[in-house]
Amino acid sequence: MKYFLKTALLVLVACLTFTAHAADTPPTVAITSPGNGQVFVGTTMVLLSAMASDADGTIVGVEFLVNGVLVGTDTTFPYRTGTVLAPGRHTITVQASDNDGNVSFDTLEVTVYDKLINATLSTPLRL
Repeated sequence: MKYFLKTALLVLVACLTFTAHAADTPPTVAITSPGNGQVFVGTTMVLLSAMASDADGTIVGVEFLVNGVLVGTDTTFPYRTGTVLAPGRHTITVQASDNDGNVSFDTLEVTVYDKLINATLSTPLRL
């Protein structure tokens, strides 16, 4: 009986050791569209898309924010949403969450101009 209890205890310790989780690895995420510094003209619909992966689990959701405001969420690949951007400078952030509760993000800036300005010179430039 003593041998049996000792063996059972060793098996239990071994099972607990093998089921313990390694340090959680956060997901990776990268904005794939639009490009950093991209310029748009006029109020326009912009496709926001991202790649996300998790080495030790799964991606449970990707959130898209413009100037800190949530504009869309996607839970399946390919991760994307569309939003209308008014003229001005905008910070786009994509945030990926994994099944362990870890979060990673990527950020870039785009600019929307109200309209294109066509200018012509009335006199030649002297260099």
